Amino acid sequence: MTERKSAETPTGLTPSNDTPQEKKRKVLLGRGAVGFLAAFAIAAFALYIFIAVYGLIAGT
Repeated sequence: MTERKSAETPTGLTPSNDTPQEKKRKVLLGRGAVGFLAAFAIAAFALYIFIAVYGLIAGT
């Protein structure tokens, strides 16, 4: 059995049967999810910093 390798498929993964439109949609959804998580993490860190600074200012 010879296996054809695609330049788009990383080693160890089975090639997808998705159409190019489905692949683009999945990539966009993946990027959106990562962006949402990054924005949430930044907002949580900003809240943490705000609380820490407020605590230092109010405590003195």
